[in-house]
Amino acid sequence: MHELHGTVSHDDGLTLTLTRDVAIPVEELWSWITESDRTARWYGPWSGEGRVGATIQVTMASEEGSPTMGMRITECSRPHRLGLASDAPPPFAWPVALECAARDGGSSITLRHTQIPAEMSLGDIGPGWEFYLDHLVCAIEGREAAPFEDYLRDLSERYAALA
Repeated sequence: MHELHGTVSHDDGLTLTLTRDVAIPVEELWSWITESDRTARWYGPWSGEGRVGATIQVTMASEEGSPTMGMRITECSRPHRLGLASDAPPPFAWPVALECAARDGGSSITLRHTQIPAEMSLGDIGPGWEFYLDHLVCAIEGREAAPFEDYLRDLSERYAALA
């Protein structure tokens, strides 16, 4: 059974916040969220020019059919904050921020998915981000992660109730 890690706030739509700790330095964690060969191991590879204002193409490796989507880089403050915004049409064009911080024994990553329309269910969104962050931790630790279906089964109802 998977544990619910997310918290939700209701300022300017819904904001989902998730955090994971890892036993690597913050600079190495940064490489796991910015280097295509590493993102390929937990989220999907990307191509394009990795700079603020550019749109990269990200292949969603764990999604059915491995679709590619555009993500505009809105902020890049190495090694602490990466801001992205999907180029998907509303209501799916949400801003996401990944924040890395040093901590005793390693570092932490916090994902903030903001401006989620209040009428949307968190029943898929929450388990999806839990899945991807757990896959990041497993990739860093060199172990297998659970399939997405397990996250949906274990977390969908609890996330839907948070909104």
